[in-house]
Amino acid sequence: MGKYDEAVVELYRSGKTPKQIQEILGISRKTEYAARKKAGLVPSRKRTVRVIDFVPERKHQRQYAYTMILAIERDENGLPVPDKTKASAKVFMRELEKKVWLYQRDGHGFYWVPRGEEHGNKIAIEV
Repeated sequence: MGKYDEAVVELYRSGKTPKQIQEILGISRKTEYAARKKAGLVPSRKRTVRVIDFVPERKHQRQYAYTMILAIERDENGLPVPDKTKASAKVFMRELEKKVWLYQRDGHGFYWVPRGEEHGNKIAIEV
């Protein structure tokens, strides 16, 4: 255990903020955070759902396929999605049974092709 671990935990449990703890003990943010982490007092980050594993070029980020993919991600992560967008995303998901979206970074962006065995269950594939 570090030199300040017990003091940090005690102050944190008494209701002090991390910034106040750092000022009271005269320690760095890193030291204070490490002590709370060791004691299990750091909340874990919520794992986010990602539908695609790439970020398209800025010029392609307003295309229909990408906006629907973002809507699906937001919905899966419990974030608010407007009802109209949610309805469009539902239609988009139904269409995915028959087609897959391909993304061409240096071309026109997203375009769809009929779904084949080689596409698996992916929504969009960067080519």
